[in-house]
Amino acid sequence: PGRCFWLCMLPGIGNLMLGIPAFTAGCVTLGYLGVDVIDPMSGKFCPLFLVYVLLYLFGASCLCSLFPRTEDARQMWRALYGRDSAAHPAGKVFAFLPAVFVSAGAYLERTTIPFLLSVGVLVYWILV
Repeated sequence: PGRCFWLCMLPGIGNLMLGIPAFTAGCVTLGYLGVDVIDPMSGKFCPLFLVYVLLYLFGASCLCSLFPRTEDARQMWRALYGRDSAAHPAGKVFAFLPAVFVSAGAYLERTTIPFLLSVGVLVYWILV
């Protein structure tokens, strides 16, 4: 049960740690600081614009894949809380909230909600 739990949790934690800094750097620079394709001072092409767009896209793709597939989340739930579960009762208590979060996130990710949110944030930053 422990291996199944960590197999579902660790990739999401890694993607979160990679995705938040990249997504934030891209969003803040493109939206708040207003870096554009053309540099307003010189009137020339700004190559850093592409770097920030790539940071945004990399961060968004990492944040859109935080959760495991629904089948893996279901298997984790069965391993932890099924009838024939060999998990220790203390482990069940400590893993309950993360397991609920991962299971719910897997079902939400299945409906492409994180992708739609990242596109919405990009449109918001571009328009505002």
